[in-house]
Amino acid sequence: MRKSIDVKKNRCLFLMLSLVGLLLIYHFFLFRPLVILALLSTTLIAAVYAVSGSRKHTIIAAIIGTMVVIFMFADFVHSSIFLNLCSSVLLAVFFIFTLIQTLIYVIRGQKVTRDKIYGAISVYFLIGMAWSPLYRLVYVNDSSAFSGTPQLIHEGVHHFDFIYYSFETLCTLGFGDILPVSGLARSLTLLEAMTGVLYMAVMISRLVSLYKTDEEE
Repeated sequence: MRKSIDVKKNRCLFLMLSLVGLLLIYHFFLFRPLVILALLSTTLIAAVYAVSGSRKHTIIAAIIGTMVVIFMFADFVHSSIFLNLCSSVLLAVFFIFTLIQTLIYVIRGQKVTRDKIYGAISVYFLIGMAWSPLYRLVYVNDSSAFSGTPQLIHEGVHHFDFIYYSFETLCTLGFGDILPVSGLARSLTLLEAMTGVLYMAVMISRLVSLYKTDEEE
């Protein structure tokens, strides 16, 4: 019984570890779509578990996550723009939903716990993951929306390239190997960069204030 309670308290830890693992392993299997789908499914399961504090939220996340897997599998089997768009939209919706629910969990209450710190880190990763399918949507609708190095253009743009670009933007690294060209791509890039900076400032301030309140009590 005690073990189940401890696991429940660490639901954001599992989400954080699955996101880190996905980012570290994903690019090794770019040409093995079923392996990528299995890795992503692990992250989706961890995300569903992270919002399991509410039965309603768990059901919603599970339904969207299942639809993501179905559409991505269908796109791998029979590639089409429609299936690609649907899977990208559903993936963005799933990550945004998980992001919002995890953020609410982190900022609620008057006490800083270890799991809330894991949750705050997970939210930062989820911001990057949520933006990547949005970039993918822009690219599918307009292949000239992004430019890059000659090697990247020659080899073609993969989904991982948008994950990489999303976190490059979120961390404001600006390597320049992938560049937004269209107005929509630039707007999304600016919005993500500002979101990343503001999130770090606001979240650190919030956690510090909760920690001080907890100490005073």
